[in-house]
Parts: sequence; C-alpha cells; structure tokens
Amino acid sequence: MNKERFPQMSEAAYFLIRSALQRAVPATVTPEWVMANVHGYEKNSARALLGRLRLLELVDDEGRVTELAQRWRIDESYDQACDAILRNAFPADMVDALSGTEPEREVVEKLLMARGLGARTAANVARLFLLLASRGERERAAERTREAPASASEPVDKSAEAKARRTRRRRARPTTVEQPPISAPAPPSAMTVLRYFLENGRLAELSIPRDISTRERRKLFCHLEIDLRDADRDEDGQP
Repeated sequence: MNKERFPQMSEAAYFLIRSALQRAVPATVTPEWVMANVHGYEKNSARALLGRLRLLELVDDEGRVTELAQRWRIDESYDQACDAILRNAFPADMVDALSGTEPEREVVEKLLMARGLGARTAANVARLFLLLASRGERERAAERTREAPASASEPVDKSAEAKARRTRRRRARPTTVEQPPISAPAPPSAMTVLRYFLENGRLAELSIPRDISTRERRKLFCHLEIDLRDADRDEDGQP
C-alpha cells in the first residue's frame, strides 16, 4: 500500500459525518453535503474529505453511501463496521499485530513511519486508526470522566466543607427581590479572560462573557468582594 493511500480524518469530522448519516442518508455524498455537515470546511477540504470517505469505502465512486457506511452509522453494528473499515484501509499485518490490544498512539505512529510516512502524516493517520480500533470509546470515556462528579472515595476536607455550609446559609437568607433565571454557560468562544498579577509572580485568571455590561461587571466584582470578606471571617474563626 502506497503511503499516500492511507486515509486521514480528524476526530471532529469523523463524528460529524457519522452523526449526519444517522440523521438522514443522502442520495449522494457531495462536497456541498460535506460542507453543510462539517463545520468550517471549504470546497477544497470538503473534496479531500470525500476522497477519504471513498478510501474507507463508506462512499462509492458515484458518491452513494455504501452498505458498510449503513452499518457504521447504526450503533448496533458500529463495532463490526469499524473492524471492516480497518481491514479495508490499513495493512492486514498491522491490524492483526494490534488486534485485541489497546494500541498506544506512539506504537501506531512508529508502525506507520516504518512504512515510509513522515512523522506528521503518521500522527494524522494514527489518529484515525485509533478511532476505529477503539470504536471511539477512549473519546467517550474521556468525555464521561470530564462530566462525572468526584469519587465518593476521595478524602473530604471537613473544614472546607463546614465553611461551604456557612457560606450557603448566609446566602440562603430570604429576599423579596425576584431573581432572573440563570442562563446556560456561554461557550468558550464567547468568553474573555481577565488576568491579574498577584504576589510572588503568581497569576489569577477570571473568565467573563465578552458582551458583559458595565452593570453586570460592577455586580460581579461586588460578589467577589463579598466572597473575600466571607473568606477572611472564616479564617479568623468567626461564625
């Protein structure tokens, strides 16, 4: 297999293409269809991605979705489809050598470089190989880990827990002012970071929405001032 025939695909494009096929199977997959479903792709990059879908045998030469792609888009047959795609796109001896293991990225890259790929190309190809070999489980597990609460077996700082209870009691005092509903957190792209230099060369960072109003900014710093006063009282042993 020539080195230029190894397919490459980013994780984002991989999952966006699969999600698009899960929603609806198009009559033909075209560069325009790719551009509509993979964010940020222009005509040239969409054509390149379409070529890689053909290498993976998910799309035929006429742009029609293959039977393999039909299995790949369905959860119940996804694992078997990933096995078939690996066999179609990568050398059998390489797939056999790593079968039944959880291959490390460095190992896959070295095997690809041994076949003549440069380091950068090998890294890009290895990314797709690992997606298929792991069935995306590593990415999903990492996402679950980021979303999961701390383990109950982790040690608890009881003094900090007591301070938190006192703070919650102070803030739970009834008020007649109707509070506005809390909106969902802004995406990272809509945030800006304020940086403050502390003592001993340390740096503090505070993320705020880019469109924060002057009134909201004053309210934010008022809350911070109250939190600092509460922390000072806790450190002094005051209830």
